[in-house]
Amino acid sequence: MKRALEACMPTTVHRWCIWHIMKKIPSKLNGYKAHADVEQQMSHVVWNSHSKDSFDRNWNDFLVNFGLADNKWLSDLYEDRHIWVPIYLDHHFWAGMRSTQRSESMHSFFNKYITRNSSLIQFVKQYDNCLGSREQAERESDAADFHTVIPCATKSPIETQFQDAYTQAKFREVQAQFRGKANCITRLKNSALGYSVYEVGEQVSSSILDKFAVTYDSVAAEINLFDAASAAHSSSSQYQGQVINYQFRVPAAGDNSLGV
Repeated sequence: MKRALEACMPTTVHRWCIWHIMKKIPSKLNGYKAHADVEQQMSHVVWNSHSKDSFDRNWNDFLVNFGLADNKWLSDLYEDRHIWVPIYLDHHFWAGMRSTQRSESMHSFFNKYITRNSSLIQFVKQYDNCLGSREQAERESDAADFHTVIPCATKSPIETQFQDAYTQAKFREVQAQFRGKANCITRLKNSALGYSVYEVGEQVSSSILDKFAVTYDSVAAEINLFDAASAAHSSSSQYQGQVINYQFRVPAAGDNSLGV
């Protein structure tokens, strides 16, 4: 598939399905002691490394801590990290997709109506039926958005903006981010000329505390999140880290647009 894509669609960015890779962890590493801890730590390294440098360091620490440096499957994955690890691919536009989950979800949807043994006539009829079912579900979702309101989880005016503008499904995703703030400890490191730097510790689990550097530019009204270790190890003053899931701006007085 890789060679075919390169030949037929040379400008297309090809990535591996990370869902399938992570699903293979139990079978590939089941022979190691504490394989459940291995799976948890590998997942943490993959999803919570916020720069390429931090991923490389975290991956190496992961291999050393569990004695997996000689594991061929992990070595091969690391060699191909540029086509499956999120931090190596986030600079491309993916419309929110990280794996084949949306395609496979559509497969699951159509499998409710047709099978490999369906005739062409059955396929046409059932295709119309499944589209009608999809449209009905969307109408019901629109009605729920119009008639019901999900309460805000915090007192934040920004969350209120999302509550007014977003559908219920998208607003629940935003609320998860606001609830996640309860796991964070914030400390001001320095502040000068409208530019402030904070240290944020996020308690991911009982044994894992991730640290980040958060910068706030009051002039540009922007907030950015950096991996603390990568920022500390960077020798370039032009170092750029990874922006948080939602980049907020402070709306001006009378501005009712979303602060994103």
